[in-house]
Amino acid sequence: MDCRFALLNQTLKINFMKQLFSLLIVALLSVSASYASESPATPAAFISFNTSYPKAQEIKWSKVDSYEKVNFKMDGQEQTAFFTQDGEWIATTRNIPLEQLPKALKENLKNEMNDFWITDLIIMSTGSGDTYYVQLENADSKLIKQSVSGKRWTSFTKR
Repeated sequence: MDCRFALLNQTLKINFMKQLFSLLIVALLSVSASYASESPATPAAFISFNTSYPKAQEIKWSKVDSYEKVNFKMDGQEQTAFFTQDGEWIATTRNIPLEQLPKALKENLKNEMNDFWITDLIIMSTGSGDTYYVQLENADSKLIKQSVSGKRWTSFTKR
């Protein structure tokens, strides 16, 4: 009788271990699948982003053409960064308030575009400096201007 009890006890342990192992595999696959959907297409871009923006939150990756695009929040502000597949940083964009615009650009808007209102104001930072973009509208038209120098606006046309 002790032999049967020992055999039954051993069988129950083996079945329990099999079930536990199966549950662990399912849990591991679930975690890896959710991680894969949130991670970039390339590990190099992921590492470069985490190095450049260690305090980033609410990170969402996507692919645009051959680039890696990541939307994120840092210091309470929504931003977008672009990387090559090799992890090279291309640019970061974010909306800015009018107060953060260089004085010369604010004055230029006030003097030359006073019949328009600002609907969007963006700064794009790259390795070669900052470029500002402003979208202006009035009842009749919509314009996009850019400033590479931070001193004056020029018309922007999409390529």
